[in-house]
Amino acid sequence: MAKVIAGWLLASLVPVVAAAGDAIQPGDVNGPMAWGSAKSVMNIKHVYLSGQPDQTGLAAAAAHGVEVVVNLRDPSELEWDEQSAADGLGLIYYNVPVSRGSDTFSREAMQRIEAIVGEHRGQRILVHCASGNRAAGWLATHLATQHGLAADEAVAVAREAGMSKVVIESRVRNYLQQPSEAVESEQ
Repeated sequence: MAKVIAGWLLASLVPVVAAAGDAIQPGDVNGPMAWGSAKSVMNIKHVYLSGQPDQTGLAAAAAHGVEVVVNLRDPSELEWDEQSAADGLGLIYYNVPVSRGSDTFSREAMQRIEAIVGEHRGQRILVHCASGNRAAGWLATHLATQHGLAADEAVAVAREAGMSKVVIESRVRNYLQQPSEAVESEQ
């Protein structure tokens, strides 16, 4: 009986140890790489973060196995037809505008990005904005809300992944501090 209990206890601890070993940390961020006009492409697991890619950048993304592009820029920020370029390369394209000028991120936009990432789990995904800051800001919110990292840990990873603007860090922290009642009322 003691062997059965010890075996069950050991088996139940193995996933916990493996999960703890899989925790995302700043050292898990790889890069920077240059993909066309996107000079600071950062990679963490199956997600790539960058500033605005051009046609060459999208082709490089496809060559790296990226299948999905999530553009966080508002259509008014775009100077070319990125969707047509992505479509031409066989990439799945989404545009989820994340405002450049507010105190926090839109809960609706962050939830939409989460839904896209969840829908394409296991696929390589490029998330980009103009400079990579909003993309890295999304990563911080993702790590905190989906992976259970504390805000400081999530921000540290996002900094390593390209978040360099204090205003973006402030928006991340504001987003993560919103009370759950506000979250539920926005859904």
